[in-house]
Amino acid sequence: MPTLGYTYDMKIRWLTSSRSEDDIEIEIRSPENHPQKAVLEKMLSHLEGFAIGEKNNQQFRIFYKDIYYVDYRQDQAIIHTKSETFYSHYRLYEVESFSSLFVRIHKSIVVNITKIKSFRSTFNGKLEVTLLQGENLEISRSYVNALKQALKENPL
Repeated sequence: MPTLGYTYDMKIRWLTSSRSEDDIEIEIRSPENHPQKAVLEKMLSHLEGFAIGEKNNQQFRIFYKDIYYVDYRQDQAIIHTKSETFYSHYRLYEVESFSSLFVRIHKSIVVNITKIKSFRSTFNGKLEVTLLQGENLEISRSYVNALKQALKENPL
């Protein structure tokens, strides 16, 4: 994770409760204009949200943090996680609105930038992204700048 040339100390306290709730509550206290506040807010919103996908005639909640990428084929969105594939009727512009961490890299592909492992130029001058699970996706030239901007704005 890049530090962008600065680091911050953070204190974490874990408090247990005798309540039998499954939810974990997180409280963050910081100065109003702390430089990392916006980054933390984006990260936390990304962890909470989920999409609905279908597999074997059953519907599933798929947390945004688990989605690697979504591609769109034949009027259907295909949601790819580390090891599973789900189908849905989301449009790609809807997937992009899930979180600022979802960025279009091709006219039919939106990628979760937290799942990007590396980039490379191919022998024919195209740019390719490798995801954490090892899959390679081609980045269309027209989306390279948007991807670079998203990575600058979300230094995770």
